[in-house]
Amino acid sequence: MLVMCLTSSASAAVSENETFVEDAAQLRLEETREKLGEDAVQEMEDYLELQKNLPAVVRAMPGGGSALAYAGTNNDSRVVYLNYIDGMDLSDEEKVEYKNKLIDVWDRYPDDIKVTDYAFMAKMAGLMEEEAKNVRDEAHFDEDGNLVIIVNETTQEEPGTNKQTPGFTSIMLIIGLLLSARSRK
Repeated sequence: MLVMCLTSSASAAVSENETFVEDAAQLRLEETREKLGEDAVQEMEDYLELQKNLPAVVRAMPGGGSALAYAGTNNDSRVVYLNYIDGMDLSDEEKVEYKNKLIDVWDRYPDDIKVTDYAFMAKMAGLMEEEAKNVRDEAHFDEDGNLVIIVNETTQEEPGTNKQTPGFTSIMLIIGLLLSARSRK
């Protein structure tokens, strides 16, 4: 009987701890909802759900291609990426070709992506990364809630900086999510 009481107490303690962890997670989720708004949280939940259910061919896409493909699910993100292609050191014919191919991949995402798309998407992600080294953008919302993008083009390396650039695709994905969340309010 004493053993049963100790076991029950231990089980109750574990249950209380589990509830505490769930409550802490719930509090963080509610704080996030308050800060970002319900629409932004819903978009993040939708994104995570999509990631869980992506076809294997998309999950295996190398070189930042998967994030670049996902960016096409938002029209504002598409505009940003297509504008970056306009700024690249490419011929007009190459720009049109790359834009058309990228739009084609976006239109087929996620269910009709093929292994043959890998090389192009990896190449595009690399080109976007190189463009990010030449153009440093700052994006923020002004006091009226409008998205402001300041484009600072650099022609030479600034003293005291290294040549590392944060993941351009990730930055653009975040900007796309911000634009999407902002446009739904």
